Amino acid sequence: MTISRLAKLAGVAALGCSATALAHNYTYVDALYLNTDPDFGDDYDGFGIGGAAAISPDLHLFGQISDQDELERLTAGLALNHNLQPGLDIVAGASFESVEIGDNDDTGIGLRADLRWLVPDTAFELAPGLRYVDLYDDGDTALRLAGRYGVTPRVKLQAAMEFADDSDTVSAGARFEF
Repeated sequence: MTISRLAKLAGVAALGCSATALAHNYTYVDALYLNTDPDFGDDYDGFGIGGAAAISPDLHLFGQISDQDELERLTAGLALNHNLQPGLDIVAGASFESVEIGDNDDTGIGLRADLRWLVPDTAFELAPGLRYVDLYDDGDTALRLAGRYGVTPRVKLQAAMEFADDSDTVSAGARFEF
């Protein structure tokens, strides 16, 4: 084998390694503190646990359950993730939504579209997105801004702000990837 062939093979291997290093993980568990400030009444504080499980390279199941004082919420859905370039994915999904506020509960559907961008040469990930949830005979659209910082390759600290028509939510926590 010639030196030029070895150099080409090494270059292809290096590209493959860097693309893998910039790939997003879609199998994880999130532990979160949440604060929701509705347009009506007091705000709700509490905790949530969520996560995702990749079922193919481009599909994953996702979900979250949270308990914030009188606000309890369950989200479960399926999302398509597509790599646009190394380190940048677009994610689109649909979900079943269930909410209970005091004695008032409802179920509905949710739609989401997010970007996941690994900031080059850093441990940061930025994830802006849009959410739509149809509950209580009312659709609610939200802008979500999230960020993650990789403490280790499998553990990330995260924070997010979600600005909706009817309420705003702030969350902070950790993500554990598998």
